[in-house]
Amino acid sequence: GGTASVYYSTDTGATWTASAADPFGADENIVACQWFMKDNNTERWLVGNEAQAAAQGEVAYSDDSGATWTVVNVGGAAAGHGCVLGGSLFVVDTGAIWLAGAEGYIYKSEDGGESWTAKESGGITTNDYNHIHFFDSDTGVAVATGDIVALTEDGGETWVAGTATGGGGDLLCCWMPEEDTIWVGTDDGDIYYSHDFGTTWTERTGLSGTPASVNDVEFFDSQVGFIAVDTAAPVGTISQTILGGYSWRAITTATNSGINALHVVTQNLAFMVGEANGGTAFIGKLSA
Repeated sequence: GGTASVYYSTDTGATWTASAADPFGADENIVACQWFMKDNNTERWLVGNEAQAAAQGEVAYSDDSGATWTVVNVGGAAAGHGCVLGGSLFVVDTGAIWLAGAEGYIYKSEDGGESWTAKESGGITTNDYNHIHFFDSDTGVAVATGDIVALTEDGGETWVAGTATGGGGDLLCCWMPEEDTIWVGTDDGDIYYSHDFGTTWTERTGLSGTPASVNDVEFFDSQVGFIAVDTAAPVGTISQTILGGYSWRAITTATNSGINALHVVTQNLAFMVGEANGGTAFIGKLSA
């Protein structure tokens, strides 16, 4: 019966406050969020409602720090479209915001999230897309369950299937630190990279512990990156590379019950969110 809250911080993550209003209805979950400048004077928050089968897909935006929200429909009223995981939303700029979501659909907004147009409509896969990332305004990647990789080189106007990693796992996350380099993580706890824009893939082994899933990956630049890895328990750990992914080292992480997503701020600063731990929502700050 509860409504999902949006929390924000204005002191570099030391304290967090719930916004005055919640964007969606009872028993609906927020799974993705983005922040960007709509114009020179307006900060916009954009959040994605978790896709529900045979229901209206929704996002919501606020221009007043969550005091009020505008809910925007995505897809048809019974299409079951919308966000799936934390990487479902990505902002290139105000005129190019991307939503990769349920049932093989990829949407673009050219007006700051106020309307959405499908650019991929289940042609590559009807599986759920879990994560989308663009290296620049032209070049991007989206990954889905079933070892599906989708690629674009024309700003998302057309999408083509990349080569599967061959690992057989569901792809949960992706990132492009360089124009032709892609990193992906799977629900089997594996990470793969491609240096030829998804034509061939190589597995990077040697992660600490016993990984059960790689839930998120994000690079600060071509050399420094972070991944969120869960064990089967689940217990989450953040690992960092400073060598372009050649090797990864586990970083001491606060007690948690699983890490779902992360956001990299600098080479040595990142934030993470995870499953409720001890009955309390988990937000972690990592200073490497």
